[in-house]
This record gives sequence, C-alpha cells and structure tokens, in this order.
Amino acid sequence: MRALVIGDTMLDVYVYGKVHRVAFEAQCPVFQGVASKCHLGAATNVAANLRRYGLDVDLVSLIGDDEVGVLVEKLCDERGIVMFCSFRGGQRLRERFCETVTGHQIFRCDYDPPDYMQPEEAVNLIHDAVEKRIRYDAVVISDYGYSVVSQKVLDALQPKSYGLLAIDISERNADKLTGTMDLAIVNGRISHKVSMETKERIVTHGASGLDYYRDGFRLFHLSATSGHPICTVGAGDSVLAAAVYAKLKGLDGAAMAGFANKQAGKLVGEHGTCCPTEPLTEVTDDNQG
Repeated sequence: MRALVIGDTMLDVYVYGKVHRVAFEAQCPVFQGVASKCHLGAATNVAANLRRYGLDVDLVSLIGDDEVGVLVEKLCDERGIVMFCSFRGGQRLRERFCETVTGHQIFRCDYDPPDYMQPEEAVNLIHDAVEKRIRYDAVVISDYGYSVVSQKVLDALQPKSYGLLAIDISERNADKLTGTMDLAIVNGRISHKVSMETKERIVTHGASGLDYYRDGFRLFHLSATSGHPICTVGAGDSVLAAAVYAKLKGLDGAAMAGFANKQAGKLVGEHGTCCPTEPLTEVTDDNQG
C-alpha cells in the first residue's frame, strides 16, 4: 500500500537536562543540557509513522535548505520516505527543553522562518507525484496551518480518485477549508469551527481521550489509554497515521478509533513526546482498544 502525505514539515529537538541555578548577571534560570534528540515533526512525523506501519510513503512539502533542513531530509531518507518537495529557506524548528528524570517540558523555543509555499507550487508537486505513482491507496493531509495545505490543494484532490482521503485540520484553517473528506482528525478546541464535510471524524481531547463521529453524529467516546500523560504534543499525528492504517486494513469505525486511541496512548504515556510512536505491525483484536 502507498500513501501520499501532504503538509508542513518540522523538526522537533528535545534537549534534556535541568535548571540548576539562576544566572546572577541576568537573573534568569540556567538550563544545564545533558543530552538531545531530534525527531521528525508535523507531516514528516505522520509520514514516519505510516512507514513504521509498512506503507510506502511519498511526501509533498516545503523543506529548508539550511542545516536543519538537511537533517530533516536525511531523517526522511533513512526512513524510506520519498520526497516530492521544494527545498529553500529555513527549516521550521521546535526546541523543547525537558527535565531529565520526569520528561516534563520546561519551556519551548520556536523558529518559524518566513518561507512559504504558494498553492500552485504544492499542486504542481502533487501532480508530479501522481504522474509517477498513478494511484495512491490514501492521501493524508497533515495541516499545521503554515502554507502547504490550502483550498487549492484540496480542490486538486477532490475530483480525483486517490483512495482514502484523510486530514488533520489546523486551527488556522478550520473555518477556511471546504470540501468532502473520508476521515478527519480534529482537536476538540476547534471542532465547532470546522466547515468541511467528513464521513468519519475523530475529535481528540488530549488527555481526556477522543470522540468518534459518523455522518455528523457522535457515536461514542473513548477515554485515553495513558493514565498519566506527560504531555499530548504529537498525539494527533499518531492518531492520524493509526486511523489511516486501520481504515486501509478494513477496520470499521469503532475498531479504527480504538486502535488509534491506543496508539496515541503509547506515545504520550510513560514517555511523553520524547519517544516516537512504535506502532504495532498488525491490527489485531487485542490492540483495537
């Protein structure tokens, strides 16, 4: 099975250490770093999760041509993600400073370079990918609201037959994007804003779990499987990838939501987002929730 992932890229850098004193010259906390790890974030995280499930994955995005962007490209290449991307400008970066023992984030530093992808550019990259692959079993849109995902991108997908169409909608685009999708992942804070029509919808509520909707009706709620999450950053990526994989395996809505909920719980449970998802290789009755 092959999936096309469309969306914004990001590199998540986790720096582990502790605040051990206050700087006398600036009266600010001094964070003593002892280790660091880099993980793919946003659309590249979704693509990496789908690869762990065994799917062939192509990526349409904008990647920086600076040192951080080169690292993102390297990490994608190591995971077998085929890139139909533009390379320019700086790479979007999130540095998360975490306490070593507990893993709790102390503070975060964001780097958002002023480089954007024009809608026509994204559409052309999608056409390049489709021309080479002919057909995808799923098109997965990881929308973080920066520039890659736009109405023109969705319009380019709607008339075609790409198999499953799935999206994780950002707050910035919640009330802007229209059209029809097979599956949507929506954060509970913005679910009332979403104007897009969806056959199935999973509304996530962080540490409180998720709700499953079909044809606009809420059918059930699932509590989070992790009883003491450190944080829930990145869980939406895990839910999106797991739900797409489950649908491609033929699971019904209840089994799909249960599987996605359990996979997200693995991400945010003992390790917070400091540990990437390690998806189960097969969907079974034991891991559907």
